[in-house]
Amino acid sequence: MHYFDNNNSFIGSETVFEYGGNVSWLSINEQVRPVAKTVRARLHFTIIALDNDASVSLTVDSVTFQKGEQNNLLFNPGFERNTRTSGIADGWGNWGSAGVPAHYRVVTTPVSSEKQAQQMAISNLPKDGMHNFFQDVAVTGGQPYTLSAQIATANLSKAKVQVIMHYFDVNNNFIGSETPFEYSGNTVWLSINEQVCPVAKTVRARVHFNVLAVDNNASGIVTVDSVTFQKGEQSNLLINPGFESNTRTSGVADGWGNWESAGVNANYRVVTSPVSSGKHAQQMSISNLPKDGMHTFFQDVAVTGGQPYTLSGQIATASLSKAKVQVIMHYFDVNNNFIGNETPFEYSDNTGWKSFQVQVKPPANTVRARVHFNLLALEDRASGTVTVDSVIFQRLK
Repeated sequence: MHYFDNNNSFIGSETVFEYGGNVSWLSINEQVRPVAKTVRARLHFTIIALDNDASVSLTVDSVTFQKGEQNNLLFNPGFERNTRTSGIADGWGNWGSAGVPAHYRVVTTPVSSEKQAQQMAISNLPKDGMHNFFQDVAVTGGQPYTLSAQIATANLSKAKVQVIMHYFDVNNNFIGSETPFEYSGNTVWLSINEQVCPVAKTVRARVHFNVLAVDNNASGIVTVDSVTFQKGEQSNLLINPGFESNTRTSGVADGWGNWESAGVNANYRVVTSPVSSGKHAQQMSISNLPKDGMHTFFQDVAVTGGQPYTLSGQIATASLSKAKVQVIMHYFDVNNNFIGNETPFEYSDNTGWKSFQVQVKPPANTVRARVHFNLLALEDRASGTVTVDSVIFQRLK
């Protein structure tokens, strides 16, 4: 980057990215800051010879230069760009075992955020066969990163879903791997959040979403959306915990679902007031709800049974009558069996922003927890409005 002032004087520079190896498409994401008094920045893609007789072929595509810090290191992480005919969204690659093709599609349903998601379907896959889609990202070895996403599975049989990381050095040597996430059940949108640490000397990480056959004739459908890969440890296990992303028309923020008692319509809205943090919050209103009726919005999260977690957030209530707000946890095993629940928080008064923090512990064998924010009618004709913001669900260290 070269920086110039209003008089066209060169006033500064920085080199934000360098790479000395051969690679297929590599996603890069770098933060830059023009020096004071800069009015013009020149963005260069440069080849520099380190010795005589240097040679190379460089190809660049899909360049974005925008204001602010964009922490997601992936290109096209929501699969919204799809200009190719392979069924794989732009910026992503795919690989599969020989002999049994997979079916890749960029779909409009199911979708957890915006308009599209990446889907992969397999059938009759032999034992140990696998298919995946992936993206290569420039990283720094020895530094922590966080991978989060939402995954939905359907008709998964004799197979499991994996997130696999492969690490490469500057000479393209494979130098390490880890599998931070596996799941073998069927589920609607499940939020995952995993910490990874590329081994020393890593300059490139390959992020895979993989389906592995654990027996012959494996089959299933996997859909992935809202992928984030960023530097540092991000401990919040929820997707869109502040409800800032809202691309749907249901009134429920991206990444969250909703459920309500039969016969009574709920009113869900992503609001700009009241808000405790950021620009948006999730609101739910009820009126004339019969006794024991309830309305809820929720998110499913991958968890480890028997391990403690902390859930915190801020809740505001208004015009609450004959009803109470609840935080309810439901727990499921790998076969989607409901195996337990707890209600760690309840509140029945009207209040401005009220902070809460509770500890929960999924029972043994839990692989999925559903976090609910619920309105329960204590009598007939219950009514009220609850607004939720700044939710954090994390492992207790």
